[in-house]
Amino acid sequence: MISVILHKFFIFGNEHDHRVKMGAGKLFRAHKTTLTRLYVKDKNPDDIVKPLNAMYPHIELEHWDAFVAQRLTPKFQVMCL
Repeated sequence: MISVILHKFFIFGNEHDHRVKMGAGKLFRAHKTTLTRLYVKDKNPDDIVKPLNAMYPHIELEHWDAFVAQRLTPKFQVMCL
């Protein structure tokens, strides 16, 4: 799936497919870490708001809610310690 999306928006040969997917994965994980640090970590669950600014128009409300719920699980909290 990700390969189809990447090939749709970027021009690169199939021999670079693995490297491009690895780089995209690293950037995606870094983005999620930034969102967690800025908007979720050390916040009261009632105070967490969706980052509704020009920087993140791509985040849909249901995706944000699922992301926050996953980040607030006890299993994830233990992993962060």
